[in-house]
Order: sequence, then C-alpha cells, then structure tokens
Amino acid sequence: WLREALAHAGFPTPHATEAHKQKFITAVLKERTRRVRLLEAVQEFSLVCRGLIGTEYARQSISYKQMVS
Repeated sequence: WLREALAHAGFPTPHATEAHKQKFITAVLKERTRRVRLLEAVQEFSLVCRGLIGTEYARQSISYKQMVS
C-alpha cells in the first residue's frame, strides 16, 4: 500500500523525487522492527518533503537527534 500511495507524481510534494520515495519505502520495509531507525527514516523523508534537506535546520535537527539517542 505504501508503494501505491507514493507512486503518484508530485505526491506528497514535488520535492520528493522517485529516488527519495524508493529510499523511504526500502527503509520502512527494512526497519519495521527497529523503532529508532524507522523514526529516523520518517524524519529524513519529512525533511525531504518540506524541501529542507541540505539546510542548516536539517543538519541541526539530525545532529540533535543523534545526541539524544
């Protein structure tokens, strides 16, 4: 169902390319039992969808998450 939902072009946002979507789907299917890694994959995809990957906000957000873990 996840592949079908993300298959539409421009969904959830135009920022998410097919490569980003495929990486997210693979991570979700692979990390179903490891909650922390699943949450990291969701956070990264969320940053991609908002167009924030590569920004200072994304770097700080990811580094903060690693410090807390």
